[in-house]
Amino acid sequence: MSTVDRPDPPGPDLPGTPTATATPETAPDPAPDRAPDPPPETTPAAPLSSEERAELHRLRTELAALR
Repeated sequence: MSTVDRPDPPGPDLPGTPTATATPETAPDPAPDRAPDPPPETTPAAPLSSEERAELHRLRTELAALR
């Protein structure tokens, strides 16, 4: 096979060929001046309204009757 018959080796300009300047994509760093949000279970709950308290009592009573 002569030089003319050989296909060119893949180079950096061909699709699918990695280049030396390619870098993997990374997620951006979180803002350093802001603390992460606390998990939901540590967030203080707002007090129940009178309607919510009545529903809670009704549901607890219903649950006790079902048991």
